[in-house]
Amino acid sequence: MTYKSTSCRAEFFFFSRSLVATLLGMTLAPLVCVQRNASTIIDGARVSIIGNRIEVASFRGVKRRGTYASKNSPPCPLSHASLERPYVKRPHGPTVVGCSCNKQTKTEEPCGTELKIQLTNQENMIYMGIDVHKRHINVAVMSEHVVLGQNHVEIRDVDAYMVRLKKKYPDRRLRAAYEAGFSGFALYHQLESLGIETIVVNAADVPTTDKERTTKSDRADSLKICHALKCGQLRKIWVPPDELSGDRDLVRYRLVLRQHLAKTKTRIKMFLYKQGVQIPPELESSHWTKAFQAWLKEQTMTTASSQTTLMLMLEELQHADQVYKKHLRRINELALTQRYSHNVDLLYTIPGIGRLTAITILTELGPIARFAKADQLASYVGLIPMQHQSGSSDRNMPIQRRAHQELRTLLVQCSWMAIKGSNHFNMVYEHKRKNKTSQVAIIAVARRLLNTIYAVLKKSQPFMESGTN
Repeated sequence: MTYKSTSCRAEFFFFSRSLVATLLGMTLAPLVCVQRNASTIIDGARVSIIGNRIEVASFRGVKRRGTYASKNSPPCPLSHASLERPYVKRPHGPTVVGCSCNKQTKTEEPCGTELKIQLTNQENMIYMGIDVHKRHINVAVMSEHVVLGQNHVEIRDVDAYMVRLKKKYPDRRLRAAYEAGFSGFALYHQLESLGIETIVVNAADVPTTDKERTTKSDRADSLKICHALKCGQLRKIWVPPDELSGDRDLVRYRLVLRQHLAKTKTRIKMFLYKQGVQIPPELESSHWTKAFQAWLKEQTMTTASSQTTLMLMLEELQHADQVYKKHLRRINELALTQRYSHNVDLLYTIPGIGRLTAITILTELGPIARFAKADQLASYVGLIPMQHQSGSSDRNMPIQRRAHQELRTLLVQCSWMAIKGSNHFNMVYEHKRKNKTSQVAIIAVARRLLNTIYAVLKKSQPFMESGTN
């Protein structure tokens, strides 16, 4: 594997791979020029060209030497066999693809040679795998050939770290990936504002070996994400815009308030049972009527402390109820805004779906155009069966575990209402109920209901009982 120089004076060599990358397993900037009989620092390595000898000393103190061939020189020693220690799997050696001078000379040594090294687009990329925690992140940085470093960065220092990284590799494109989790998409917007291409991935989609599962560490996780990003094995998830994300948070908070209200009511009933107070049978109900709440205020405990505790509990209940009703009014106002009102009216025509359910579906799904077909939407919600086929064995499996739990639960609840108010959905339920359990039958109705939602939003037409929606 050789290459020869046929020009003199102001020679320019253009290489498909960097000599420094060949010698050290490192990558350089897209275009690097090294003057003959001089030295320079490139990516932490000192490159010196003395005569026809190239010497590279890395920041690790490892030296590599090689010669570029002139007209009558022996074969170039930069082949695989001549490398003292292969750092990574390397491509073929340097190849001359162009020369700026056509003059011929009888001298063996060229004069004033400059080496220009040009990298491909893939080599012009720096990859970052990020493992996110509450107070810090672990970042693995990798080029096309070698790991450039792993760093522990505090959350408050992320901006400064990324700016330093961009200054260190000014001619490189930076790409980053991290797993979706508790931190949401704040880091995504932060990195995008710095000009770093960022994707957020589902943690279950990151390729993981059995050893990585049993010997987990933050450094290993960040390096695993970085390597998968470099190999193109990651599939990004959809990141909602800020406005939709805020609307989604508002609607989701309703469940938190409702659960808090239910727990407060349960605590009051348990306190009464503990004090030996029996609730009258005519007032015993899951719904707290005004008569029951008036009866509660009339109760007298055996001690002053117990009476104070009951009064505080009733005050907490009153406050929680007021906050929950105020929150519902804000959601109704959101449903009447211009960006949601039309689609809310369309979904309201589907049996089993009210306005509160409609605004919940719209904020959770986002624009329906991001789903190319109804099967993709069903997969996102989790209403498709798992598959287990091997050879002649093909077993029927239940619906998949990976799902949007809130939406799937909501659709199942709506399906129970739909079979009572619609002949169309009732026929689907009764047909499945002939040879399946009620739980399986209602899942089939939920899938039909989801397909109806997709068709109504996609076609922007209301549901018609006798139609084909």
